[in-house]
Amino acid sequence: MAVLPYSILAAVIILIVMMHPENDLTRLFLPAGDLLLDGRSPYSLNQPDIGQPFIYPPVSLWVFALLAAFPANLAYLLMLVINGVLLVVIARRLNVSRWWCLYAPGLFVALAGQLDIAAFWFGLEATLRHHKRVSVLLLIIAFLIKPQVALFWLLPWWFSFDDRRQRLHSVLLGLAVAAAALLIWSGLQPLWSAQLWRDWWASLQTGAGAYIGDSPSFWAVGFLPGAVVALVLWLVFGRNQRLSRPLLALGLPALRYYSSYALVGAAPAWGIALGYVTVGMSLLFTLPLFWIEPLIVAAYWLWKNTQPRRS
Repeated sequence: MAVLPYSILAAVIILIVMMHPENDLTRLFLPAGDLLLDGRSPYSLNQPDIGQPFIYPPVSLWVFALLAAFPANLAYLLMLVINGVLLVVIARRLNVSRWWCLYAPGLFVALAGQLDIAAFWFGLEATLRHHKRVSVLLLIIAFLIKPQVALFWLLPWWFSFDDRRQRLHSVLLGLAVAAAALLIWSGLQPLWSAQLWRDWWASLQTGAGAYIGDSPSFWAVGFLPGAVVALVLWLVFGRNQRLSRPLLALGLPALRYYSSYALVGAAPAWGIALGYVTVGMSLLFTLPLFWIEPLIVAAYWLWKNTQPRRS
């Protein structure tokens, strides 16, 4: 029984390899990387053909250039294996049930060839290694891969330091490193860099709405007051990573369904089944119901935190 979830995960990975379905890696990331390596803007991708807008910020484009440096089949296999391994590693690092490696959003990330698992892992490692200066670098890498996923670890990382001086020092160090990297990256080809930022902003204005429909956020149902309240509570309970993560999921608009992976381990083991229930309900009723999952998890921890402690 101990190896059963790992065996199931391995079978899923092998099945994906055999089927080799087209995913975001083949439709978006590798073409974007090819355009970058050719000195062209990835935001020129024919969006009607790929079915979704390309709105990754310029600071994240290095990932696609790196992937495009490999042969397409190798990049596909590499991304799949990395995601599969990280599904196991993250569950172990969070010290939660090994069955979390089969969490529905995580499997979907692996199938789609997305970057959420990698960004989440770097943020998690930054928080667990807060006593080392490398944590700043790990968190920056998380933001450079996928900012909206890295944001789930920002407050837990901040509150993991013992005092305000350590927090301030770490934040200033992180800002300095990020600014230096951005200046170096922009300074190599300043005109092209400026054009990328303009292209990204134009793509964001026209395509951001496509990312709200299947979001695990209150934005998916247009409940903006609820989203604002969730963000305020996220700031209030930022020290508690199990509570802050579902609150941020409810309030953050720039998410898709698979970004629900940021809730891995945030609930007891019943959260694994809850992930599949919300998928089934959304498919059955053809409605954006993924916000139900973080709402239940957040309500559970709010209830737990308000219960009087027994002596």
